[in-house]
Amino acid sequence: MESKNENESGLEIEKPVLKSTLIKKLSGRFKTEYEKYPRFQRSTEDDYQEEYIILLYNEEPKNTLTLDFLSATIITENLRFIVVDRLFKIQQRFRIPDNEYYMAIKIMDAALQICSEKRECELLAITSLWMVHKFNSSSTIPINHIVPLLDGEYSEKAFLDMERKVFSFVNFNLRKQEPSTFIEYYLVTANLIDKEHIYHGSFFVCDCLTKFPMFSYMESSFLAELAIFTTLTVFKEDYTRLLSIMRNSSHTVKMSQADCLQKIRSIYRRRYHREPFLKHSSMSRLRISKYFV
Repeated sequence: MESKNENESGLEIEKPVLKSTLIKKLSGRFKTEYEKYPRFQRSTEDDYQEEYIILLYNEEPKNTLTLDFLSATIITENLRFIVVDRLFKIQQRFRIPDNEYYMAIKIMDAALQICSEKRECELLAITSLWMVHKFNSSSTIPINHIVPLLDGEYSEKAFLDMERKVFSFVNFNLRKQEPSTFIEYYLVTANLIDKEHIYHGSFFVCDCLTKFPMFSYMESSFLAELAIFTTLTVFKEDYTRLLSIMRNSSHTVKMSQADCLQKIRSIYRRRYHREPFLKHSSMSRLRISKYFV
């Protein structure tokens, strides 16, 4: 259930449901004996979760694509933008969790090379989301519930054929690193998790970034840091605590912030394909998107 809090202006607002059980446990900080991460202090609690986060850090280089990964495909950046927007609508239609949507984007980008026609890109994207949801959730979405939403463009057989191609390409590994785990970790560690506007703002920024190739060629921890830092800056909040716990250099994150805001505003300027703004304009999300334009 959702509980209610008051923000700094005294208005009663809904506190968002936490996105995973992991967030309840991520209260410790990193261990100083890990020489690769000297910023973080050792915590006597939740050692397992700390080890898990460090494992994710170590695995990140294997889960990112090259800067020019689109050049090896027949897909243009603009076509990818439109496809991701449609995928976003399907995610919202079936209320698929954000982390599964992010994983699907990662799988789609990694497997774009299997598309021999441009129209297959959309089929790949939707199939990836369907597969990730099927293997990460307790329930699944029947294909015949998705097909009618696509105006008869694809058959159930086309989805099943694409599923086989994706499975073969990813070697049956559907778990991809994505930013939501890092966002939740940083918000807890920086004592920001109770600030609903920072929580929703960070996920709004991340949703916007899925529309651009940088979502797959930048490491997920960096995307999380960038999303939170950008949100803190927009709301003129103190970001000292965040900078002290980030893995990446503050200079790198700060240098990327202007480009991040420019990308967000470029979405807003489009007449169509503005799904992240629509999602985050609801009262339940504090109408957070209006603060970024």
